[in-house]
Amino acid sequence: MNKRFTIEKEVKFKDIIASERPAVIKIDTNGKITYANTVFGMLSGYKREELLGRPESILRHPDMPNAIIEDMQRKLKNNESWSGFVKFLRKDGRFFWADTFISPIREDGKVVGFILINRGVSEDIVREVKEKYETMRREEK
Repeated sequence: MNKRFTIEKEVKFKDIIASERPAVIKIDTNGKITYANTVFGMLSGYKREELLGRPESILRHPDMPNAIIEDMQRKLKNNESWSGFVKFLRKDGRFFWADTFISPIREDGKVVGFILINRGVSEDIVREVKEKYETMRREEK
């Protein structure tokens, strides 16, 4: 199967789960997944157990602009929260869009990881974000 063809097929939150429950994962400070809720497992196409210990980068869609990833990483390295729209890559090569909020997890004042709370995105917003991200990627070349 042609990989490029496959990653152009979208899965939507509403296709997976009827409720408004967010898809949640937690990662440690090395980017390894330490937790995934049922909704995230269903959206990503992975069994929750398959995600644990894996790098979060397995979920990164190649269409994500470097500038967005760099902004996210910069804020997280400074122990700041980040929010934005993320195109996630599923295990089966399809993708889903999420309105993502990432926040540091602290224990005894020290950052030990991050929680990613993902919610569905309307088709209107996806159209706008896709256009913006395409422009950003063209400028990166």
